[in-house]
Amino acid sequence: MKRIILATILLYLMIFCNAQTSQPKDSTEQFQPDFKVEYVQRDSALQMHFYMPDDTLSKHPCIVYIYGGGFKDNNLNSTLSRQYCEMMSDRGYVVAAIDYRLGLANHKGGGVLSLIKPLKRSIDMAVEDCYAAVNYLLDKSDEYRIDPTQIILVGSSAGAITSLQADYELSNRSEIASVLPPYFRFAGVVSFAGAIFSVNGTPKYSVNPPAPTMMLHGTADELVPYGKIRLFRKGMFGSSELIKVFKEKNYPYFMLHYANRVHDVASYIVRDIDITDWFIKEYVLNDRALFIETTLKDDSYEIPDGYDGLDPDALY
Repeated sequence: MKRIILATILLYLMIFCNAQTSQPKDSTEQFQPDFKVEYVQRDSALQMHFYMPDDTLSKHPCIVYIYGGGFKDNNLNSTLSRQYCEMMSDRGYVVAAIDYRLGLANHKGGGVLSLIKPLKRSIDMAVEDCYAAVNYLLDKSDEYRIDPTQIILVGSSAGAITSLQADYELSNRSEIASVLPPYFRFAGVVSFAGAIFSVNGTPKYSVNPPAPTMMLHGTADELVPYGKIRLFRKGMFGSSELIKVFKEKNYPYFMLHYANRVHDVASYIVRDIDITDWFIKEYVLNDRALFIETTLKDDSYEIPDGYDGLDPDALY
């Protein structure tokens, strides 16, 4: 039985790292960032692309956007990423889209056993770079008109894994999170088809509660697990497992299960942009502790008219 479980984990790792499709690169001049900076020096300089609101307000909530690509491909310049960032800046957010080290970019394959440690290290590297980006934003918050108490992580696929993992490590005050100020908390997390890698069994938020979290996931996702893939205490825990923890502990959540959808949910960042905007406004800006979960059974779902007035029952 243990061999079957291990084989399943290894099969998942191979599928995720080798079969995840990347977003098409931008072949047009649409959706250009307002400016770019180098926010940290690793093996090379990592870039952050800024999309700024067209207003004169002194403070804005800030979205840190983390692209997907299986920790192999850089999608910072994809049409989808740029479109999402520009659309959110038009709604009044400072959007900082970050580059990060791709730990599997040069992975040469070989035996499946050789892939486990590189994947774990790739997640850690992405989280480390996410934290470096946050420190940069905190340091430059006045210059970039950012409210440092309203920094929200948004990610798709590998970026969603990074977003959830970053909040998980920070909530547990893990050593990797020690680079952040002790007072800092993420204001919110939005995950399009994400999961958490845990070496201690089902993820637990032992020191501080997680940020209010929105999770969207296809129930038939075979790339990033919707459920869990576990061997002893190690494994990947997807949205359907994380929501159990949130519900048990009464952590604020907004969970959308896309019935029978696969990994295409990771590309819904533009399609579901109104839902993301609503989540941030209600859970983060209005500080409402809501507990909403619904299953969408087809693509005919439309955003309810009652969003502005917030009738949670309208979501079911």
